[in-house]
Amino acid sequence: MTRLHVLRGGRLLPRLYLFEAVLFTAIFLAFAGIGRFVVEPGIRSEVAANLAWVGNEILTSAAEPARLQRQLESLGRHTAQSAALFDRDGRVLATGGVERLVPLDAAQFDSLMRQSQLVLSDRSVAVTNTRVGNPSNYVIVAMPTHRSLLHAGIIYGVILLALAIASVPLARWIARPLERLAAVTQAFGLGNLRVRADPNRHDEFGDLARAFNTMADRVEQLRRTEKELLANVSHELRTPLARIRVVLELAQDEVPQVAQQYLTDISEDLTELEQILTDIIASVKLDFAAEEQQGPYPPLQRTPLRVSEFVDTLIAKFRRQHPQRRVDLHVDGDATIMADRVMLAHAFGNVLDNAQKYSTAPRPIEVAVCVDLQSFTLTITDQGVGIGAEDLPKIFTPFFRADPSRTRGTGGVGLGLTLAKRLIEAHNGSITIESKLGEGTQVSMRFTASN
Repeated sequence: MTRLHVLRGGRLLPRLYLFEAVLFTAIFLAFAGIGRFVVEPGIRSEVAANLAWVGNEILTSAAEPARLQRQLESLGRHTAQSAALFDRDGRVLATGGVERLVPLDAAQFDSLMRQSQLVLSDRSVAVTNTRVGNPSNYVIVAMPTHRSLLHAGIIYGVILLALAIASVPLARWIARPLERLAAVTQAFGLGNLRVRADPNRHDEFGDLARAFNTMADRVEQLRRTEKELLANVSHELRTPLARIRVVLELAQDEVPQVAQQYLTDISEDLTELEQILTDIIASVKLDFAAEEQQGPYPPLQRTPLRVSEFVDTLIAKFRRQHPQRRVDLHVDGDATIMADRVMLAHAFGNVLDNAQKYSTAPRPIEVAVCVDLQSFTLTITDQGVGIGAEDLPKIFTPFFRADPSRTRGTGGVGLGLTLAKRLIEAHNGSITIESKLGEGTQVSMRFTASN
């Protein structure tokens, strides 16, 4: 029973907003730290110098009360600064601005008299000038008190609100293709193998959709291949089994002379059944071995293999099985390679078997072995029906058959060349096919000396 999972959305928005809030807070704290420990020291020195300059201007006007008052009133009205002129006893002689300033204590006053300038805080400075007016008088100038933390908190809250509002369309922009892909994936998992994701986006979501479509195409192809395998095997097994049943019925009807005529056919039918089952079993074993190795190729039992002797043995076996077929063998040189004898014999045997299936008896099959310093090549050439140009690119596809009629002379399920290619590539070799319809086929298997 297929289990249906309910798609639940809406969880991306809070996560996205939380991520943005944390990121913004980190940036905010980083800038605050930079301002506190890098920027503010320089600003404080500039503020102190500015306030000291203002204080010196006020001290210069201390002897002219009218001018002094105008300066103090202008200071409070235009700069929002506050200033107060004190005598040495702390009495206020003149004041301006909105803030009430307190006089210096005795220790601060003594320090000011020694230095002529005393920084009281980040926002206030006391100055005196022994060269003008009463040298015991001093001025305190202060910047306005800003509610910087409150302002920063307000700004922080406004930005978080803006992030919350902006996160909604951003989350929808991210979640919408994911929701569609989740729905497509669920439909695919429920058995609708034809559904596909929208691949038209040119970003990571598009890459994900295209990757899903590639996977879906592969799965659909595998399912189709599985169905084709069942259909092909059913067809291939049904025909020889039916012929065997007919002969057995004839034998039961006591017509031995007729049954004798079919004994050769029964032998061929059994050979065909054995080959079909051998290919299927070999394919399954290769798949299991490759999965255990976590790679595309099965493990090999490599032993030293002399090429000329190996090919001679294969040809001799082929001639015994097909005495009516002519095989011309040409060997140019010899070499010894490290190979799995059984698997390599299976690969070469499949190619030879195809050559005899798709060519007629009077025409010879040519087998050539060419050895050089770097490699050796085994070439099998027939003068048979050939392969059409439209079928040639698909010839190594599992269960593909260029001859869909599946006649008695060309039985099989389309695994021979697929197995041959996998086994040859497992030996670090390569296989290529050249063919023309009506002229024949040439299969070349090349191996490097390092094999």
